[in-house]
Amino acid sequence: MHCSASQQPPLPDPPSPQPSLRLLAWLGLRRPLATTATSIAVTVAVAAGLLPLQAQAQVQLQLHCGGTLVEARGSAQRQRPMAKLAFSLALEAEAARSAEALATLQLRLDAVRRQLQALAVEELRVSGPSTWTGRNSRITASLQVSGKLEPRHYPTLVREVGGLAGVRLAPVTSQADPAEDRASAQALLQAAYQDALRQAKQLAAVMGLRQVRPLQVQLEAMPQPYLLKSAAADAAPAAQPFNADELGPPTDRLSLQASFCLQ
Repeated sequence: MHCSASQQPPLPDPPSPQPSLRLLAWLGLRRPLATTATSIAVTVAVAAGLLPLQAQAQVQLQLHCGGTLVEARGSAQRQRPMAKLAFSLALEAEAARSAEALATLQLRLDAVRRQLQALAVEELRVSGPSTWTGRNSRITASLQVSGKLEPRHYPTLVREVGGLAGVRLAPVTSQADPAEDRASAQALLQAAYQDALRQAKQLAAVMGLRQVRPLQVQLEAMPQPYLLKSAAADAAPAAQPFNADELGPPTDRLSLQASFCLQ
């Protein structure tokens, strides 16, 4: 068996001495397939975001199928506890002259910043202001504000911050604890592969075949954050407060295309 591994870009941590063994372990295999008279070609491409440290790795094992080649699509998704809410908003001000519009924008930004700081905002980012001429030759100045909050502050974000002058809230992103990203990625990969393997075994049983050997696995989608709908800043007040629990948990998704040799 010939095994080669290439990494682009290099991992910050030292690479595993046997990446193929680690990958096979994720797929539920205890050891590499024996190379007898049959040689197999296995290509597994792992895109950025699946492995920790956002690494890219490609592992190739040379094998060959001497039976019936089948392909199956496996998929998996995993809901995770909500740890943070990532938000973004646009802030605007309008006036007859640029200086006046920028001065008003600065005052509105100060009000937004104070509200967010009271909510213990994390990773607060404010873009540089921009200006343009709108209707009736009036000048509009705008900028973008983003950051992260604990889910319990969601009602205040919508009602208090979203209700400030010149604020337009964008959809909120639910985020899970990044410390659990690696474990979640491994669980998704294994579940998606097992889904494809189950389909291949069912087909082998129908055809009266007993052996199912994996040949190729290609990842098609990486885990994505779950986008949440945000209430409009000028929405009418509701009888019940906005509740972050109603937004839904962060959901990781993964799909793959797998080829198997049935004998």
